[in-house]
Amino acid sequence: MAVARGEPRVEKVEIVDEIEARLNEASSALLVEMDGITVAEVSDLRNQFRDAGVSFRVYKNTFITLAVQRMGIEGLDEYLKGPTAIAVSPDEPSSAAKVLRAFTKASESEDDKARIKAGLLGTQVLNEVDAAALADLPTYDEAVAQLAGVLQAPITALAGTLNALISGLAIALGRVAEQQGEAAAE
Repeated sequence: MAVARGEPRVEKVEIVDEIEARLNEASSALLVEMDGITVAEVSDLRNQFRDAGVSFRVYKNTFITLAVQRMGIEGLDEYLKGPTAIAVSPDEPSSAAKVLRAFTKASESEDDKARIKAGLLGTQVLNEVDAAALADLPTYDEAVAQLAGVLQAPITALAGTLNALISGLAIALGRVAEQQGEAAAE
């Protein structure tokens, strides 16, 4: 019995819908090549991603292509060769890249079995180098702490300056009072 061509099967449409929804909700996503990685290593990597709040799943390149075409994203086709997994960071753009960097550093193999092919930051396509650079970004909490430190430094300096002026004024007034006390005693 021949299957009618034209309309895709419901399961396939649902997978493309899922990819599109995950990418739309993501602050960043990484396309990861999984060539030569063992089942145990994949399981370990999945656990690390899960602990960091990153979703991770292998998809067919055809489904990824259809989803990004629907989203109007161009320039990702050249990276969709070979086995591809998508690591989606819903909150922190750097989460997936940090986990993958730690995983590859801890890997016993010299080869990069799991490597970043490309990435998405919103709807912008990132090449391998730019996507890997996401790991260098601070998390939201780290960025807020850095900003607070930058904002606090001038205020601390101003407080120190005002304190020194007040101390100087108090010392000067103390000397004047001392001199007036000596002059009154004479």
